[in-house]
This record gives sequence, C-alpha cells and structure tokens, in this order.
Amino acid sequence: MDPSFGLFGGRPRLPRECSCGNTQDERCNEAGLLNHHNYPPFAYLQDENDIDLRYYGQDDTEFMYSPIRHWALVGEIVDTNFFIRPRVTIQTRFGEKILVNFHLEDANKPTFFDWTDLQRGACLIMFYANKRTFLDMNQGVRQESPDSVMLFPAGFRDLANEVQGYSNPISCSYCGKPETTDHKLCRCKLCRVARYCGRECQAPHWKKSHKKLCRHATMLSSLATLDFSTFNNFIDWNFVIEDPPTREEKEQKSKKAARDMLYEMGVQNPELSSMLARLEALLSAIENKSMEADTVTKKYLESSMFIRKLKQEDPEEARCFSVPVGETFLVQSLCAFLESVKGSPDLRSHVVDLNLPRSTGGFVPGHQMSHFVLEEVLDCMFFALPIWQHEESIGDISWAVESHAVFERSKSLYEDNRRVWDIPNDDGPDALIVKNRVSGTCFFANDNMETVASIGEHRAKARPNETVIRVLRATANESWADTIRRIATKQDVPDNVYTLWIREEVPLCGRFNPPREQQSLVEKLLDRERISHTDLLLRALGKTPANILHPREASFEEDEEDQQVDRSLGFMKCASCSVRKSRASFSKNQRRTKGALARCKECIHG
Repeated sequence: MDPSFGLFGGRPRLPRECSCGNTQDERCNEAGLLNHHNYPPFAYLQDENDIDLRYYGQDDTEFMYSPIRHWALVGEIVDTNFFIRPRVTIQTRFGEKILVNFHLEDANKPTFFDWTDLQRGACLIMFYANKRTFLDMNQGVRQESPDSVMLFPAGFRDLANEVQGYSNPISCSYCGKPETTDHKLCRCKLCRVARYCGRECQAPHWKKSHKKLCRHATMLSSLATLDFSTFNNFIDWNFVIEDPPTREEKEQKSKKAARDMLYEMGVQNPELSSMLARLEALLSAIENKSMEADTVTKKYLESSMFIRKLKQEDPEEARCFSVPVGETFLVQSLCAFLESVKGSPDLRSHVVDLNLPRSTGGFVPGHQMSHFVLEEVLDCMFFALPIWQHEESIGDISWAVESHAVFERSKSLYEDNRRVWDIPNDDGPDALIVKNRVSGTCFFANDNMETVASIGEHRAKARPNETVIRVLRATANESWADTIRRIATKQDVPDNVYTLWIREEVPLCGRFNPPREQQSLVEKLLDRERISHTDLLLRALGKTPANILHPREASFEEDEEDQQVDRSLGFMKCASCSVRKSRASFSKNQRRTKGALARCKECIHG
C-alpha cells in the first residue's frame, strides 16, 4: 500500500501549505523547523494503532516494526488548561489547532521544563508524536514520555530563526556569513554556542530572539545538526544518542512484543507453556532491576518509616536495599528451586534457610542482616513479583505466600492501576487478595501458614493449567510441628502446586539443624535443636546459661553415696556450673535453703 494515501484515498488538505510549495511531497528543500518532512503537520502523523511506512520499517527479525527516521511535531501554544491534568492547544505552522494531553509515565512533570512554563505564545516540540483519538472522538496527541517533549519561551518564527542560525556551526548565527581566516567570529559570552561577526550582528539577534532562547542554545544547536534521516535509537532532549541495538537485543524485543500481544489477548504464549519456562522468563527479566531504582520496590520501601530512619542512621545496614533484585533472598531461592525442578521434574517442594549467610548456603547479600530488615526485603519482593510478572506479560503463575507485612501498606502498590488489578474489599486486615484482570492470575498473602497452603491448593484445583507457587514459613517452634507435618505429608495436592519452604530461626523458637540430603521433607522442616525455654531466652538476650539453675532431670540425679562423701570432705557440687567446690564457696543462705541445689557465689554474682 502506498504510504502517502490514508484510509479514505489521500492525505487531508491543510489550512496552510509548506513554504516549499508541496506539502504532500516526501522531499522538502526548506531547512530547520520549516522542513515538513522532519517536522510534519499533525494530519500527516501516523495513528498510534497504525504502521506508517514513512516512519517505520521491518527490522532484521521480520516481525517487529521499528522507526527508520526521527520526526517531531512543532506548535505554538494558543490555550492552556490545568483541570484534572495539564493540557494545551497548539497551532502548527500549517494552521492546524491540536489538543495535547499530558499523561506522563511515572513522572510528576516533564524532565526539561516545569508546568508553569506552559504559557501562551511558547513553542512545544514533541519527538515521535502520534495521532490519538480521545473518548470524545476528538483527535490530538497523548504525551506520555517526560523526556521527549520540550517547551521553548518564544513564538514559532523566532524559534525557527534561532534553529536556522545553528544549522552551520561555523557561521554567524544572525547573518549566516561563514568564518574564514580573515573573518573570525566571536561567541556569545553566556551560552558559548551562538557565533557572530561582531556587535553589529549580536545586538539585533539578542533583541530578536536570542535573549529568550540563550539558555537553550546547546539544545537548539543539537536539534539543528541532528540527522533526521538516520535512526539508530530513540533520543530525548539530552541528545545522547546510544549505540543501535544488537540483533540479539532486537530479537528479545521482538519476543517481548509478541508476548505482550498474546498476553493482552488472553492467549498462552507457546514458548511459555511450561512452569519452568514461565518462571525462568520472569526471573531472568527482573534479575538486573535495582531495588533502589525500580518504581515498585522504591515506593514500597519509602512507605516504611523504619526504613527511612535506617537509611539515615545506619547506611551500612541500609545497603541491602540497593542491591540488584537478582541478589535478594527470594529471587535466589526461586532460582535454586527452579534448578532443582530441572534436575528432578517430579519435585514439588524445596527448602531454604532465611537467616544463614552465603557461606553456609543462605542468600543474604554481603552480610548477616537483622531479622526485621530481612522481613522487609522479603515482603517487598513478595508484593513486587505480581506487578513485574504483569509488566513482562507472563501469565499462568499465581502466588500464595505467608507474609507478616502490613497489608494496607501493600495495597497501595496496586491501587494506582485499578484497570489491571482487582482488589476485593472483604479480604480483611490480615490478608491481601489481588486479581489480575488481564491474565486472570491471582496473588494471595496471609499470615497463617495453613490458610495460605489451603488457598494455594484450591486455586490449583480451580485452574489446572495454571502454576501455583506457595511460599510457606517454618520456624523451629514445637507449636507449629503438627501443622507443618500435616501440610508436608498431604497426598492429594495437585501437581501444579509448587511449595517453597523457608526455614527461619526466631530467637525464642530455637534453631534448625543443617539439612542433610538423605532427610525427607518433614525431617528437614522439623529437625531442630532440643533446647529449653530458659536457654532460648538467654540466647535472645545474648547471655550464657552458666548462671541459670536448670530443673534437675532424674537421669542426672547424683547418687546419695557421692553426696555423703562430698559432705564428709567439705565439698559441694554447684547446681549451675556442676563443679565441686569447697563449702566456703557457697553462702550460708544457699546451703541452708537450697541444699543439693545450691549455687556457688561465683555463679550467683557472675
């Protein structure tokens, strides 16, 4: 199809034609902002849902269409409106009046100017603008990128003259006379970009336009010398032109575009038909994200007053919040789980330890973190995973996790995009249920292990083609032993349920013994140190049990004859340190009231 013809047989007539005489011609002999090929009229822009071969072409993958050139829409502001969101009406040099609505992505304002700069008479230039039909059936531009739009405090004619003056960097910016060995040019002392023959050129140029645009001279000079016909990569108003993408990067982008299209249609991607492929695609896509820079994790962490205070008072401890996502405990654990399933396809459970440093098999970045910080990082990953999964267009993975977070705080991550996320209001303060309206997947979080396990099973039975990943927490606490044993030994769990068990040591609950390969799942989850409540309390306080009196068990009772021998020799055995000492080592009160359970002075005062 000839790209010069639209849906109804030809390009629309313009109120005013290009000064070259033929706006419909692909070639234009005008320079700078007057070139209708580089700065086309709004009517000639492609619709956001169409492919216009004047701007796009097939790349090496033969699936993706990529830009083949740069282009920009230029207009002078004739009206502004800040009701609900900023929007302006611009008039192009072709006589068109166009509405521009600002819907900036993850930004409060444009990168290179402020909202207060949107004044009548100023000029707006937008790279890669497309036509958009709004709900009221009017057409205009929806400006989403904060980096590709710039506003200049001058009318179109002054701006065009200024850009024209920079088209040749070694000629006068006013009269255009080139620099020679006999005719040296002087620079503007403020911007150091504009060049003049002398004061006779500098003074009128300053009065005409340069006074308004001097601070933008570097930007306008880059615009004037930009080669619009060659496209290596997208540019913004910093004019940092990056290296063109490699073939591998193009192929990855092509696959992502195909995945996005199928995802929006609700169709499963053939390349992600297995649990392994889906989880591996998700983990590889997020491993290089930075917790500190990613908008999801950054919002969650900044909502905690504790973390804000920690960053101020203990920067070393707060260092864990700036690591790549791929180094966090949860992602490393899921990667280890994934490798285990690759080796044993029938495997459905995997056990990891939360509190161990890397040298002993855990995944804490760099050093042993406090328990509270570990919890914050873990919860942050829990609530970010469904959002990243949606951003990567990966469906058919639902999550059921045991978390002790404040769920009202976590809801805020999803409430900004109700078009995607459905959050029921009856989930209560101790649970969070989030449903993805696009993919149909679900995320469930609760602080009760048995509830999480049950919800995960129920979801897997209702959606047999979906993978359900449960994350359950096991502490070395006798009170949870029956629940852990019941969940771990249940026989009728669907095959599409995968359970990541996290063993964690809580000071008042005890600690686990290192797992051994020959142990069963239940043995790994219940193999813990046998230690008394008194010793647990002392360990939590950082004390040794030497000065604590332990209840004497029958198996350790001393023989009556040994006690008589000790008394005859003037010795007694201390009930705390179990060392035989002279009677003088015990106070009279201990000997009289405690008898065989007396403690020595050293243990009492130590």
